Amino acid sequence: MKLYEVAINRFQDDLVNVLKVMQGRADDENTQSVVPWPAINNMMRSHGYGDVNKDILEKIRDTVDPEQSLIQDITDQGIVLKTSESAPESEVDLTRDNTGGKTVSQMAHNAVKTGL
Repeated sequence: MKLYEVAINRFQDDLVNVLKVMQGRADDENTQSVVPWPAINNMMRSHGYGDVNKDILEKIRDTVDPEQSLIQDITDQGIVLKTSESAPESEVDLTRDNTGGKTVSQMAHNAVKTGL
């Protein structure tokens, strides 16, 4: 049994908080927010959880984002958050920055460096 299955409500709340922080930062910087799995897992480990992946998030997506206002897409590479600068789903590329802002690797490095 996984930790998220035992403490599902707390896990979901903590995950939502982490994603909302990332979404808020992207909105403040007017950039698209693409969060790779390693960055998400580093942030969740700081809350005492194990790794999160696409399969886990797809199972709990409706309870994490019931109003569909947080997550634009879940891919094998990470999560694309809905922001004021969200790209249409067909244009989302997790390997490069579509908005001229920070690259994915820069965002992941900053998230790890700041302890998120």
